[in-house]
Formats: sequence, C-alpha cells, structure tokens
Amino acid sequence: VLLLLRGMLLLCALAPMRECSWSELPCASRDYLYEGFEDARVVQHASRLYLVANHEDCHAGRRICLIELRTRADARIEQAAIWPLRIEGASAPSLRRVEKNWSPLLYLDTLYLSYSLQPHVVLRCAWSGGRCEVAFNSSSHLLQSYEALGQELRGGSPYARVAD
Repeated sequence: VLLLLRGMLLLCALAPMRECSWSELPCASRDYLYEGFEDARVVQHASRLYLVANHEDCHAGRRICLIELRTRADARIEQAAIWPLRIEGASAPSLRRVEKNWSPLLYLDTLYLSYSLQPHVVLRCAWSGGRCEVAFNSSSHLLQSYEALGQELRGGSPYARVAD
C-alpha cells in the first residue's frame, strides 16, 4: 500500500497545471509551469480518493488545493479536478500569502481541515468547488503559552481518533 501511495502521489505531482488559476491575483492570464504539489495528504471519501496539497502560485505564494483523483482504463491514476481552497463567511480569516499545513480529518463523511492551532480554527470544506467555512474557532491556555514564548505549533500531521 505504501508503494502504491507513493506512486499515486508521484503521478499527481508530475501532472502540470498550465496557468495561474488564482483569480484574485493579477497574473491570472500568465502561463507558468511549477514543480508540483507539496505536502500531499490522501483523503478517501466514499469510493473516491482526494489529495489535500499546497501549490506554488505565480507570485511565489502557496495555496492549498483539493485534488480529486480518478483511475484511468489502463489503471493509472490521474487528476480529475483541482480546486484551490478558499475560506468564506463572516468569520473567515484572511488567507496569508503562503498557506501550508492544513491538516485534513473526516467526520461523518464531512471534510474538515485544521487551519491553525492557535487559535484552533477548523474549516468545513465542500468536496468540490473549493469552498470552506469556519466550523469551529477556539483557544487554549496551553497553546497561548507557546505563543507568549515566541513559539509556534503548526499542523501537518494526520489526526488520529482517540477516546474522549
């Protein structure tokens, strides 16, 4: 399974996107090639596989993308669709120029992404289209102490379900 997983990630990283598709950026009409997606996390929903990965845009910024995968007739895996994720709604934080380490978790067939740890902002995201909204926003005294010491905790590791 690990080799298949690595092969799948490698195939997805090799498929180029030909233009800057982040509509809020002025280079949207400029062609460019990139090195590929980074820090991909595999998520399975029903019988479909997705990747949550970051991608460099044409301004050296990074955006998180949801990538739907499909199996071709020759059993090779390819990208079926790619959606840059955006946060909408009144309580939406402003996206930073470089976005990385959004950690995915599934609960009751819903895709959640941990956007930040302090404050702990969890996003609820659609399975297509790229729309996310803030589902939870909380703070912790323990995590605030890290911040007060000039330390930062970041996401990236997958979540594991534990007993309450």
